[in-house]
Amino acid sequence: MESSTSGTVPRALDVFAILGLLQLIYEVTVPIIHKAEQVYFHKKKCRTFGRKIAEIQNTLEAANLGLYKNQKFNKFVKERLDELRETLSHAEQLLGELQSRRKGIAARISGEASTRIDAYERDIGESINLLNFHLVVMLLSEFSAAQVPTLELVS
Repeated sequence: MESSTSGTVPRALDVFAILGLLQLIYEVTVPIIHKAEQVYFHKKKCRTFGRKIAEIQNTLEAANLGLYKNQKFNKFVKERLDELRETLSHAEQLLGELQSRRKGIAARISGEASTRIDAYERDIGESINLLNFHLVVMLLSEFSAAQVPTLELVS
């Protein structure tokens, strides 16, 4: 009798978890972009936002490299990553515009806008941390699944 558990169930769960995290990042990033169009950043906030964008891009690149092993869902995930890259590209363009306007408007930023920006930065940081954690777990499970033979029960 063969064991009813196989390596596909944990991998499928990993796929759904990764897609959920990617959706979370997407849902966090889109409102930030819309708010960035409305709120002006001062110099320190612009630099912080730029670093967060670079961290997201690096995380997406690592996720893209890690997903090449499973070809069945790679196409779908790659499309989602491409959408996120486009969103990040748009965010970088907005950031560039904001940095160019920064000098004349730094005095206009209210305490409420600054608080919103801090909240968005925390959300992005938490999303990056979640994705990084899950990528490590996924890679460890992929390597351990590839190296451990499946057990068969003999009656």
